[in-house]
Amino acid sequence: MPVDPRSAGFTLIELLVALALFALISLAGIRLVETLIGVQTRTAGRADRLAEIQRGLYLAGADFEQLTGGPDRSGDRITLTRASRDGEYQVSYMLEEQGLHRIVNGNDRLLIGHVRAVRWRFLKDGAWTEQPITPDRRDRAAGVELIIDLAPGSGGVGGEARRVFELPASP
Repeated sequence: MPVDPRSAGFTLIELLVALALFALISLAGIRLVETLIGVQTRTAGRADRLAEIQRGLYLAGADFEQLTGGPDRSGDRITLTRASRDGEYQVSYMLEEQGLHRIVNGNDRLLIGHVRAVRWRFLKDGAWTEQPITPDRRDRAAGVELIIDLAPGSGGVGGEARRVFELPASP
C-alpha cells in the first residue's frame, strides 16, 4: 500500500508541542539540580561549622584535662597552665573580634568564629560560681563550664553550646 507523501513526518504544531514539553521537562530538571546543589552547599557549610565547634571544644577539653595550674580569670580572659611532653606552658582563652581565641605562649589563634559571648563557670563544693578558685589556693574547682553563644556562621549553626570539663585533682 503506497504512503501519501503529505502524511509522512510531523506537522508544525506537533513539533511545537514536543519542543514545549521538552522545555518544561528541562526547566524542571534544572530547578531540581539547582535545589540539590543548594542543599549540598548548606549541608557542607553546617558540617564545617559543627566540625569547627567540635575541634574547639575538644582542644579546650584537652587543655583542662592536662591542667597543672589555674584556671585564673582576668576580666574575660581565662588562663591556665597545662602539662605536655616538653614541660608546661600557659594557655589563655578569650573572646576577641567575635571569636573565641586560644593563646599559647603569646601565639593567638582563632578557635571558634562567629561567637557573640562566652561565659565561664566553676564548680566548687557542688555549687557553680562565676569566679574561679585561683591557682594559689589548694582547694581548686572540681569542674569548669564553658558556655558559648554562637552567632549563625557560614553554615547557619547558631545558638548555645555548653561543655563541662572535669578538672584533675590538685597537683
